[in-house]
Amino acid sequence: MEGNDVQKWETRPSQNSVQAQPLQWKRAALMTKTITAFKETISIDSDNDDVDTKQQIKYGKPSQAAWAILSEYCDHSTIHGMKYLGEHKRPWWERIFWIIVFGVSIYTCAALIMNIWYKWNYNPVIVSFAEKSTPVWEIPFPTVTICPENKAPQTIFNYTDAFWKLKDFHSNSTHEYPTNEELANFYVLSQVCDFHIIQRSKADADYAKGIDIITRLSQIMPAFRETFLRCKWRNSLQNCANLFSKFITDDGMCYSFNLLSLEEIYRQESLLPELMVHIENRTATDWNVEDGYSSAAQASTHPKRVLGPGTKAGLELLLNGYEKDFDDLCRGPIQGFKIYSQNNCELECLANFTLTECGCVKYSMPRNTTVPVCGPKKISCLYEAEDKLALKEFKQGVVAATSSYRAATTCNCLPACTSIAYEAEISQSDYDYKSLAELNGETNEKDKLYGAKKTRLSIFFKEAQFLTSKRSELYGTTEFLANCGGLLGLFMGVSTLSIVEIIYFCTVRLATNLKMRHKKRKELQNYEDKTA
Repeated sequence: MEGNDVQKWETRPSQNSVQAQPLQWKRAALMTKTITAFKETISIDSDNDDVDTKQQIKYGKPSQAAWAILSEYCDHSTIHGMKYLGEHKRPWWERIFWIIVFGVSIYTCAALIMNIWYKWNYNPVIVSFAEKSTPVWEIPFPTVTICPENKAPQTIFNYTDAFWKLKDFHSNSTHEYPTNEELANFYVLSQVCDFHIIQRSKADADYAKGIDIITRLSQIMPAFRETFLRCKWRNSLQNCANLFSKFITDDGMCYSFNLLSLEEIYRQESLLPELMVHIENRTATDWNVEDGYSSAAQASTHPKRVLGPGTKAGLELLLNGYEKDFDDLCRGPIQGFKIYSQNNCELECLANFTLTECGCVKYSMPRNTTVPVCGPKKISCLYEAEDKLALKEFKQGVVAATSSYRAATTCNCLPACTSIAYEAEISQSDYDYKSLAELNGETNEKDKLYGAKKTRLSIFFKEAQFLTSKRSELYGTTEFLANCGGLLGLFMGVSTLSIVEIIYFCTVRLATNLKMRHKKRKELQNYEDKTA
């Protein structure tokens, strides 16, 4: 073979090897150039602001990397004024100026937001009138509870006579002592008579049975048919016994019209058999306090409602009492009838407080079967407990009045979210029942003999419609966030995305920069190890 042919058989490198070597040289040269340029530009103790932020994050010391990350956030932040804090080559006094402005903005914004939070937390509601009036037939007629001031007719039991017998006997044992029946009636009646009477009688029984008190009060009270002579509902004569039911109060045995069932008034554990002197079979199935009457409710429903205003549309009663039966010692010289009302929350609070102070409760208070009923000797404790609770609530209320929000008290009976309150206007005039009875031929011998005292009571709505007061949110969650957002935008230009941006820079962006820094520092360390 010739020499030229031998030279053609010489071994040559592959194409991939030829291309790989220039890439490695370029990468190494670029790394060398970058590191050299960075080292020439920044030393370990250098604070040169001209160095690129990215280079500081990748290759700078921790303090320089942290400052670079902060500068990066300031440069890109949407919050007003932040870019001036991180801007390079700005004089120190200019940065101080923006720091002061930024601090004042934060303080003012925070103070105003605290005011909004205070209103939102302590004064969140406002009472205003409804947009349209409400007809009276949309609400129930009020429950009317009538309590005779004469607790026992003298023809049934002479309370005054029993009192003086007992008082005279304690003064001189030779005087006549009341009989067991008279003594039992006297102590039971003392539960509803004026307090100073029982104080002077030297009672010695600490406890009593609630059922005995209620039973005797029912036996000696004025007869219903002699007290309620005539009843008219919606201008129609009605049997009074069908309209009224017995109801136990701290004022004795009373009669209630349009009363809800006891299951709707008391909790189940407080429904003692002795308190259920009247079983109301009707329940308020067509009405509740939140939604009112259902659309299917008829004109004659329970609880009862009127169809319009005026005396003919309401309740009219003719009540009677006999002067010969009046006992001025028990309740004083003022006789007649009282309209009774009691808040359930306040009654329950008083019962709990009385049980704590006296170890027993009044016969009319809600209780369970294990709670004892106070006897005549404990009546003074009942009145003292009521006075103590009133004084305690008063003192707590005075302290709470100095604050701008309602503080909790012992009872802490807050208003219901939905409630019905009836504002009463009272007018009165003389009722010449004697002349009217003579004209109608309704006089009888008992009225003349016992000195009948009659009164006519009319309860009705004055207007056909009324304005409902509603309690609505003044500062709800939406209003609170809107006000806070407005203040943040006004003073600092902050929005929801600005907050997301802060979270992003503190989490995702920070993690990415730290990862990139760790990678570059590792590559730099490997290069320095190879060139050493």
